[in-house]
Amino acid sequence: MKLITLKIGRHQYDITHEDEFMDNGSIVTLTTQSKEGTSFGFRPDPRLPKRAVKELAAFNRHEVRKSGPASYFVLLPKPETLTQEQVDEVFSEIKVEWDKRVEASGKSQALFLASDSTGYVAKFMANYFAASENVKSLGLVMPELLKATEEPGE
Repeated sequence: MKLITLKIGRHQYDITHEDEFMDNGSIVTLTTQSKEGTSFGFRPDPRLPKRAVKELAAFNRHEVRKSGPASYFVLLPKPETLTQEQVDEVFSEIKVEWDKRVEASGKSQALFLASDSTGYVAKFMANYFAASENVKSLGLVMPELLKATEEPGE
């Protein structure tokens, strides 16, 4: 679900709940998308102008990790703007992405969870549980992503 469109330089970026930003105290960059030109085989993260940083104030920042002075965060809708329909829409997108990853691994969901060495599962689950806590604090319902009673081999 698109939260906002940011104009950064000559490009526009559709920001969703999955996009991650980095704030080191002096600049904010978008780390999950880049339309910038490559330089020495590297595509730099777009740096947000002050105007775009001010637009982010309309959302709650949820810190997903910290690395030295830099903090990495995702955007969550502010409580007064979130509805159950939006929660259900975002959940269905999350569930489709999760199911694709599990299927692509060729493993059962339980084995996929236990054997991920890329860090994808940990990051995905951290973001899911953070969003789930936010939703629950608003009195809304976040559907279950994983069934706790799943038998091995299913």
